[in-house]
Amino acid sequence: MSVMSAGFVDETYTAEEFRDQLKASSEASAFKQLHRAAVLCNGATFDSATADLPLENREVNGDATDGAILRFVEH
Repeated sequence: MSVMSAGFVDETYTAEEFRDQLKASSEASAFKQLHRAAVLCNGATFDSATADLPLENREVNGDATDGAILRFVEH
């Protein structure tokens, strides 16, 4: 499972567009707050044995939805 797009603030963003918005946003922006919540409120973790692999090849401990969000916010 993976995140293909995100609907946020009455707009739809591809994963790449969302990352671009996140990079261009100030610390107090809604994008940064959503990113922070996705990181802190996520039940999935990466398996430490695969930490040296590229993001898409790392093993995820947790359910598929949380794993997809974890990969999305780690980019």
